[in-house]
Amino acid sequence: MPVVEAMRRLESDGLLVKQARKQARVRELSQEDLEGLYLLREAIESVTARLAAQRATPEETQVLQELAQAYERAWEANDDGEAEVAIHRHIAACARCPLLMEELDRFLLIERTAGRSFKPGGERAPRPHSHRALVQAIIDHDADSAEYLMKKHIQGGYETVQREFASRAPKPREPRRTSAGRGKT
Repeated sequence: MPVVEAMRRLESDGLLVKQARKQARVRELSQEDLEGLYLLREAIESVTARLAAQRATPEETQVLQELAQAYERAWEANDDGEAEVAIHRHIAACARCPLLMEELDRFLLIERTAGRSFKPGGERAPRPHSHRALVQAIIDHDADSAEYLMKKHIQGGYETVQREFASRAPKPREPRRTSAGRGKT
Protein backbone atom coordinates (compact mmCIF):
# COMPACT_ATOMS: atom_id res chain seq x y z
CA MET A 1 0.00 0.00 0.00
CA PRO A 2 1.59 3.31 -1.01
CA VAL A 3 2.24 5.83 1.76
CA VAL A 4 -0.26 8.36 0.40
CA GLU A 5 -3.03 5.76 0.33
CA ALA A 6 -2.13 4.60 3.84
CA MET A 7 -2.27 8.17 5.12
CA ARG A 8 -5.67 8.69 3.48
CA ARG A 9 -6.92 5.53 5.18
CA LEU A 10 -5.63 6.68 8.57
CA GLU A 11 -7.28 10.05 8.03
CA SER A 12 -10.61 8.47 7.04
CA ASP A 13 -10.42 6.24 10.14
CA GLY A 14 -10.08 9.38 12.25
CA LEU A 15 -6.51 8.66 13.34
CA LEU A 16 -4.62 11.29 11.40
CA VAL A 17 -5.16 15.04 11.21
CA LYS A 18 -3.72 16.98 8.30
CA GLN A 19 -1.92 20.21 9.07
CA ALA A 20 -0.42 23.04 7.07
CA ARG A 21 2.43 22.34 4.63
CA LYS A 22 1.42 18.73 4.01
CA GLN A 23 2.16 17.71 7.57
CA ALA A 24 0.07 15.33 9.63
CA ARG A 25 -0.16 14.28 13.25
CA VAL A 26 -1.90 11.54 15.21
CA ARG A 27 -5.27 12.75 16.37
CA GLU A 28 -5.86 13.25 20.07
CA LEU A 29 -9.32 12.40 21.32
CA SER A 30 -11.35 14.94 23.24
CA GLN A 31 -13.44 13.98 26.23
CA GLU A 32 -16.50 13.93 23.94
CA ASP A 33 -14.69 11.65 21.48
CA LEU A 34 -13.79 9.26 24.28
CA GLU A 35 -17.40 9.17 25.43
CA GLY A 36 -18.57 8.30 21.92
CA LEU A 37 -15.85 5.68 21.51
CA TYR A 38 -16.76 3.94 24.76
CA LEU A 39 -20.50 4.11 24.05
CA LEU A 40 -19.88 2.41 20.71
CA ARG A 41 -17.56 -0.15 22.27
CA GLU A 42 -20.14 -0.87 24.96
CA ALA A 43 -22.82 -1.51 22.35
CA ILE A 44 -20.67 -3.64 20.07
CA GLU A 45 -18.83 -5.60 22.74
CA SER A 46 -21.99 -6.36 24.73
CA VAL A 47 -23.47 -7.92 21.59
CA THR A 48 -20.27 -9.84 20.83
CA ALA A 49 -20.22 -11.23 24.38
CA ARG A 50 -23.85 -12.34 24.04
CA LEU A 51 -23.15 -14.01 20.69
CA ALA A 52 -19.94 -15.60 21.98
CA ALA A 53 -21.86 -17.13 24.88
CA GLN A 54 -24.35 -18.55 22.41
CA ARG A 55 -21.87 -19.72 19.77
CA ALA A 56 -18.49 -20.51 21.35
CA THR A 57 -17.22 -24.06 20.93
CA PRO A 58 -15.45 -25.93 23.75
CA GLU A 59 -12.13 -25.32 21.96
CA GLU A 60 -12.82 -21.57 21.77
CA THR A 61 -13.80 -21.39 25.44
CA GLN A 62 -10.59 -23.23 26.36
CA VAL A 63 -8.56 -20.62 24.46
CA LEU A 64 -10.58 -17.88 26.16
CA GLN A 65 -9.79 -19.35 29.57
CA GLU A 66 -6.08 -19.44 28.69
CA LEU A 67 -6.22 -15.83 27.50
CA ALA A 68 -7.90 -14.78 30.75
CA GLN A 69 -5.17 -16.51 32.77
CA ALA A 70 -2.50 -14.82 30.65
CA TYR A 71 -4.23 -11.49 31.22
CA GLU A 72 -4.19 -11.98 35.00
CA ARG A 73 -0.46 -12.77 34.91
CA ALA A 74 0.18 -9.73 32.70
CA TRP A 75 -1.97 -7.54 34.95
CA GLU A 76 0.07 -8.61 37.98
CA ALA A 77 3.21 -7.61 36.05
CA ASN A 78 1.60 -4.25 35.11
CA ASP A 79 1.82 -5.17 31.41
CA ASP A 80 -1.76 -6.06 30.54
CA GLY A 81 -2.56 -3.95 27.45
CA GLU A 82 -1.93 -6.57 24.77
CA ALA A 83 -3.42 -9.37 26.86
CA GLU A 84 -6.63 -7.41 27.36
CA VAL A 85 -6.94 -6.70 23.65
CA ALA A 86 -6.42 -10.41 22.95
CA ILE A 87 -9.36 -11.35 25.20
CA HIS A 88 -11.68 -8.79 23.62
CA ARG A 89 -10.69 -9.83 20.10
CA HIS A 90 -11.15 -13.53 20.88
CA ILE A 91 -14.61 -12.90 22.31
CA ALA A 92 -15.49 -11.03 19.12
CA ALA A 93 -14.09 -13.90 17.03
CA CYS A 94 -16.25 -16.37 18.97
CA ALA A 95 -19.30 -14.28 18.03
CA ARG A 96 -18.63 -15.21 14.37
CA CYS A 97 -19.81 -11.88 13.03
CA PRO A 98 -17.04 -10.40 10.85
CA LEU A 99 -18.54 -6.91 10.69
CA LEU A 100 -18.63 -6.66 14.50
CA MET A 101 -15.02 -7.85 14.59
CA GLU A 102 -13.94 -5.25 12.02
CA GLU A 103 -15.62 -2.43 13.92
CA LEU A 104 -14.16 -3.57 17.23
CA ASP A 105 -10.69 -3.65 15.65
CA ARG A 106 -11.22 -0.12 14.35
CA PHE A 107 -12.36 1.16 17.76
CA LEU A 108 -9.46 -0.55 19.52
CA LEU A 109 -7.02 1.00 17.04
CA ILE A 110 -8.49 4.45 17.59
CA GLU A 111 -8.37 4.00 21.35
CA ARG A 112 -4.81 2.69 21.34
CA THR A 113 -3.42 5.36 19.03
CA ALA A 114 -5.47 8.50 19.61
CA GLY A 115 -7.14 7.94 22.94
CA ARG A 116 -4.59 6.29 25.15
CA SER A 117 -1.81 8.86 25.02
CA PHE A 118 -2.69 9.63 28.63
CA LYS A 119 -3.16 6.05 29.86
CA PRO A 120 0.35 4.65 30.50
CA GLY A 121 1.41 5.34 34.05
CA GLY A 122 -2.09 6.46 34.94
CA GLU A 123 -4.72 4.84 37.05
CA ARG A 124 -5.24 1.11 36.58
CA ALA A 125 -8.65 -0.38 37.07
CA PRO A 126 -8.77 -3.47 39.29
CA ARG A 127 -10.23 -5.63 36.53
CA PRO A 128 -8.88 -9.19 36.52
CA HIS A 129 -12.01 -10.30 38.32
CA SER A 130 -14.29 -8.75 35.68
CA HIS A 131 -12.62 -10.78 32.93
CA ARG A 132 -12.85 -13.90 35.06
CA ALA A 133 -16.63 -13.53 35.54
CA LEU A 134 -17.16 -12.61 31.89
CA VAL A 135 -15.18 -15.61 30.66
CA GLN A 136 -17.11 -17.91 32.99
CA ALA A 137 -20.44 -16.58 31.68
CA ILE A 138 -19.31 -17.33 28.11
CA ILE A 139 -18.11 -20.82 29.11
CA ASP A 140 -21.48 -21.42 30.80
CA HIS A 141 -23.27 -20.18 27.66
CA ASP A 142 -25.07 -17.60 29.82
CA ALA A 143 -25.74 -14.96 27.16
CA ASP A 144 -27.58 -12.54 29.48
CA SER A 145 -24.79 -12.52 32.05
CA ALA A 146 -22.08 -12.28 29.38
CA GLU A 147 -23.77 -9.25 27.83
CA TYR A 148 -24.29 -7.57 31.21
CA LEU A 149 -20.75 -8.25 32.43
CA MET A 150 -19.19 -6.93 29.22
CA LYS A 151 -21.31 -3.79 29.45
CA LYS A 152 -20.17 -3.22 33.04
CA HIS A 153 -16.56 -3.97 32.09
CA ILE A 154 -16.54 -1.37 29.30
CA GLN A 155 -18.30 1.16 31.54
CA GLY A 156 -15.64 0.60 34.20
CA GLY A 157 -12.92 1.17 31.62
CA TYR A 158 -14.57 4.40 30.54
CA GLU A 159 -14.80 5.62 34.15
CA THR A 160 -11.08 4.96 34.58
CA VAL A 161 -10.26 6.82 31.36
CA GLN A 162 -12.51 9.74 32.40
CA ARG A 163 -10.69 10.11 35.72
CA GLU A 164 -7.31 9.98 34.00
CA PHE A 165 -8.45 12.50 31.37
CA ALA A 166 -9.75 14.86 34.08
CA SER A 167 -6.53 14.57 36.10
CA ARG A 168 -4.55 15.79 33.10
CA ALA A 169 -6.82 18.72 32.29
CA PRO A 170 -5.23 22.12 32.87
CA LYS A 171 -6.12 23.51 36.27
CA PRO A 172 -7.76 26.95 36.36
CA ARG A 173 -5.32 29.64 37.32
CA GLU A 174 -5.87 31.39 40.59
CA PRO A 175 -5.76 35.17 40.59
CA ARG A 176 -2.42 36.67 41.56
CA ARG A 177 -2.34 38.11 45.06
CA THR A 178 -1.11 41.58 45.85
CA SER A 179 0.70 42.44 49.02
CA ALA A 180 -2.66 43.45 50.52
CA GLY A 181 -3.90 39.89 49.94
CA ARG A 182 -6.51 40.83 47.37
CA GLY A 183 -6.64 39.58 43.80
CA LYS A 184 -4.99 41.81 41.24
CA THR A 185 -7.43 43.66 39.02
